[in-house]
Amino acid sequence: MVVASHLEELSRSGGVEWCWPECDAHPPRDHRAAGGSLVQFVQWTSLIRVVNFLMDAATQSMIDNLKKNTGRSLEAWFTVLEAAGLEKHTELMNVLKRDYGVTHGFANGIVLQYRNRGTAQDDSSLVDGQYAGPKADLRPLYDSLVASVSQFGDDVEIAPKKTSVSLRRSKQFALIEAASAKRLQLGINLKGTPPTDRLLEAGGMCTHKVSVSSAAEIDDELIGWLRDAYERA
Repeated sequence: MVVASHLEELSRSGGVEWCWPECDAHPPRDHRAAGGSLVQFVQWTSLIRVVNFLMDAATQSMIDNLKKNTGRSLEAWFTVLEAAGLEKHTELMNVLKRDYGVTHGFANGIVLQYRNRGTAQDDSSLVDGQYAGPKADLRPLYDSLVASVSQFGDDVEIAPKKTSVSLRRSKQFALIEAASAKRLQLGINLKGTPPTDRLLEAGGMCTHKVSVSSAAEIDDELIGWLRDAYERA
């Protein structure tokens, strides 16, 4: 499968490229759509956690091989980025690529580590807290949404807050909240888009909202709305 081959390439290269593994399909709509196999459906929702674990290993491999492949350690690259005085992900990447000849994959990885300094554990704890106790069953839905959105581009930012997770590009384009123990509420910024029976009008930080209570609802239509919002952000 695509994910496995991508991770195998990362392992062989010592982390030569840094990107989210591609996936050819969304999760099955339910266990019946997965050929009647509930096991297959559960396996898909567990895949994201496995990928995250393997990507952590790929991240460490990239860091370990950074000096050999780029001439500087991660800490040395942090010094370079701090001196640049820039904030945006793309701007920082361009400094590394243009001024130092760092390849796209390594530049992306270095900037991700630079911008996430000291926040990774905090972010993880925030998400864990949102999906603890009676809301734990919603975590696979959250993971699936984040995995799908992360494939839109290297500039997607996942920004956990105390009670929600903001999905950002140059600005917020969506917001994931565990509205109850039974459903997620997904806010989407689609200004000017007429509401539907499913894509409801909303106020506040997002123009629209969609309820998600099962993997069946993370379908092409929903991903299409999210991609549209991402492209506008």
